[in-house]
Order: sequence, then structure tokens, then C-alpha cells
Amino acid sequence: MQNDYLYNKKNYNLNKIKKNPLQGKYIHSQKPKNISINTLLNRVKIDEKNRKIENLILFGFVVLIISVAGIFTVV
Repeated sequence: MQNDYLYNKKNYNLNKIKKNPLQGKYIHSQKPKNISINTLLNRVKIDEKNRKIENLILFGFVVLIISVAGIFTVV
């Protein structure tokens, strides 16, 4: 009873493996793309720069909220 799955006596391995009908259709039609390493590195640099800017803006908002809350507690 190794392949039985609970109450319905179905083969668990057959239910688990389902093929994607589109998987074999597009494998041979795609052409390999030539990607330059420089473009990938530039994209990574731009992403890191954008992430730093987002973190700086978030930090600025947090500091602004804390300072405004501090001003209202003093007054």
C-alpha cells in the first residue's frame, strides 16, 4: 500500500506528476539570445542605486514621523 493515498486508492505518484501542455511546444521554437555581461552588470548597478534611494526615502519618512511626534509631545 505504498502508492495508495489515503482513502481513494489512487496512485499518488501519478497524481503528483502533471505535465505542462505548453512546455514542449515552445522549447524548440525559442532562439538563444545573446546577452552582454555589461548590460547585466549595468542593470544590477541601477537596481542597487534605486534600492539605496528607496531606503534613504524610507529612512527620511521615519525620521520625519519621529520628529513630528516628538514636537507634539513637547508642546
